[in-house]
Amino acid sequence: MQKIEIGIEGMSCASCVSRIERALTTQLGVSAAQANVS
Repeated sequence: MQKIEIGIEGMSCASCVSRIERALTTQLGVSAAQANVS
């Protein structure tokens, strides 16, 4: 398994986190995604 960290600016709420995680997990080869606003 490979771990990749991506910096995303402009995330400020739980809705942003959910949207990013949902978008990433629908991609082929992605088994999990975890976003953090801190």
